[in-house]
Amino acid sequence: MRKLALYVLITLGLTAQAQRHNGSNELGLFIGGTNFIGDVGNYGIHIPKGGVIGVNYRHQFDMHYSIRGMFNFGSIANEDASSTMEARQFRNLSFKSNLYEGGIIGEVNFLEYRPGSRKYSHTPYIFAGFALTWFNPRAEYEGEWYDLQPLGTEGQRTSANPSNYYPLATWSIPFGMGYRWNVGDSWSMAIECGFRRTFTDYMDDVSGTYVNPDIIRAEHGDIAAALSNRTDRPYELIDYARGNDQTDDWYVFTGVHLYFELTPFVEKCANFLTR
Repeated sequence: MRKLALYVLITLGLTAQAQRHNGSNELGLFIGGTNFIGDVGNYGIHIPKGGVIGVNYRHQFDMHYSIRGMFNFGSIANEDASSTMEARQFRNLSFKSNLYEGGIIGEVNFLEYRPGSRKYSHTPYIFAGFALTWFNPRAEYEGEWYDLQPLGTEGQRTSANPSNYYPLATWSIPFGMGYRWNVGDSWSMAIECGFRRTFTDYMDDVSGTYVNPDIIRAEHGDIAAALSNRTDRPYELIDYARGNDQTDDWYVFTGVHLYFELTPFVEKCANFLTR
């Protein structure tokens, strides 16, 4: 068993020696803020209304190309009251949701870059990939928070709209840009802005039309009826657009990465055991 462990470490050490010239492996921590762009709230990039924290494993193949596996946990939120659009202010909807995101992205460095190098120590970069995101929109009513999907606020699973509830997961396409620099032999940092184009229009629970609140009340209860239409004219809006079903939702992560390069650590372990 000891011989096997020694063999594995020696092999890792030799691999690490090669990777110091051709590639590297890093573990990273990501911390930032979130924006939501959809049917509810102010539109476009604005002051973050949620936060995100994540972990990454990054493999750099050479001085220009790398791949990154990531898992992020965060939250998004928005409210019509902060919108400049009068129609949204009148609609008066709001939501918040936790996010769990796992994905793989590829990176391209504009300049030659190598972790731990003083000569090739910084570069702007772009990235793109794919991810799977879990979400669960919630809204506050009379001091209590409610999960919106099972309430069927657009009449889902009622006689007015027999369609099923929307899924609470979506594929997304992350893409964006950043700037990376070394801060020592084993540490590096990056600032990054990443957009997520999703394939759902229900991250904020809004997409379709208003349904008769009496039908929702009879089949889903008073809370569902109250959260389906928060205007002072619920019966005048029946069958009018509650959201825009022609566009899917987006969210944005903006923040800072801190990376630790694993290659020198493996080298030291292998050298220690083979003295």
